[in-house]
Amino acid sequence: MKKTILLTLFVVLGLATKPQNVAAQDLNLGIKLGALTSQFAGEGAPSEISERVAFVGGLASELSFRDASEDWSRFTVAGDFWLARQGAEHSGTIQGEEIRVTTRLDYLQMSILPRFYFGLFGKVKSGFFVNAGPYGGLLVKANQSGTLSSGVEADVYAKADYNVPDYGFALGGGWGLAGIMSFEFRYNYGMADASALADSSPLHNRGWAFFFNLAFPLY
Repeated sequence: MKKTILLTLFVVLGLATKPQNVAAQDLNLGIKLGALTSQFAGEGAPSEISERVAFVGGLASELSFRDASEDWSRFTVAGDFWLARQGAEHSGTIQGEEIRVTTRLDYLQMSILPRFYFGLFGKVKSGFFVNAGPYGGLLVKANQSGTLSSGVEADVYAKADYNVPDYGFALGGGWGLAGIMSFEFRYNYGMADASALADSSPLHNRGWAFFFNLAFPLY
C-alpha cells in the first residue's frame, strides 16, 4: 500500500508539470462538509457492532488539465485534507463492567483521488464523475464511553490502545459543477491495523462518507 501511495504522489506531481499539449491548468480550493458512517471490520472487530455517525469537514481541492478548446477537463485530480471521525458502537468493557460502548477514533486524513467526468453539459460545465485513490491519516484522538449499570457515565481516554497511522483506499463518485461545487459519496476501505494491543486480531476502519464541496478558483 505504501508503494501505491508513493506511485500516486509521483503521478500527481508529474501531472502538475504542464505537458506541451495542455494549454491550461485550473486549480480550485475550498471546503468540504458532510457525514461519515463508520464501523470496525476484521477478526478483531467487537461483537454486536453498529455504525458510528458523525459530522465531518475539511479542505478540498481539484486540479484540472485542459486544452484551449475546453472550459473544464474530463480528467482531474481531487485532493482533500479533513477530520475523519471514525469508530463504532459495540459491546465492551469499561471499569470491569460489560456495557454498550461507543469508540471514537478521530483522524486527520489526506487523500489524492484521480477523477473522471462521464459527461460535461451546459455552458458552465457539469457532470457525473467517479474517483478512486489512496488515503492516509494520523490518529489525533481516541476515547471510549458508555453508561454503567449504576447510571454513571464513563469516558476513558484510549489513544494508547490504537495505532497512530491509518491508510487505505477510497472509491466513490458524485456530481460536480466545473470544479466549483460538487456532491460526493465515498467508501473508505481501511487496510491498516487500527488496534495497538499486543494480543488483538487485526482491526480495520471502514465506512461511507457523504460530502458537499464548495471551491473557488485560484488560477
